[in-house]
Amino acid sequence: MKRDKFNSVDEYLSTFSGEVLDKLNEIRALIKSEAPNAEERISYNIPAYFVGKKPVIYFAGYPKHVSLYPVQGNEQRRIMNEYLSGKATVKFPIDKDLPIDLIKIFIDLRLRTA
Repeated sequence: MKRDKFNSVDEYLSTFSGEVLDKLNEIRALIKSEAPNAEERISYNIPAYFVGKKPVIYFAGYPKHVSLYPVQGNEQRRIMNEYLSGKATVKFPIDKDLPIDLIKIFIDLRLRTA
C-alpha cells in the first residue's frame, strides 16, 4: 500500500479509522506521557519522537497490527520478546489490548539508550 508523504502526526493518523486509529492514539498518548520532552515529528513517513537529534521511538499502523520501532539491545528484545517481529520491530495485534506496562518500560529503555 503506497502512502502519501505526511507532514504531521495528525495528518498520518487521519488516514486510519476504527480499532487501528484507537491503538495508534493510545500509543501516541503513552509516548507523550512517558517522554514529555520528546519532539513529535514525521520521519521515514511515520510518527517519530526525538530527543535533540536522536530518534527515540517510532510507531506505525497497519490493517491488522500496530508497530513500535526500533528494538535495540538485549534488554529491549527480552521485554518485548512475545511481540518481536524481525530484528527491530514489535507488532501488537489489533484484536488484543496493548501491553501498556511493557510499552512504558520500552519507552523508558529507549529514552535511556537512544
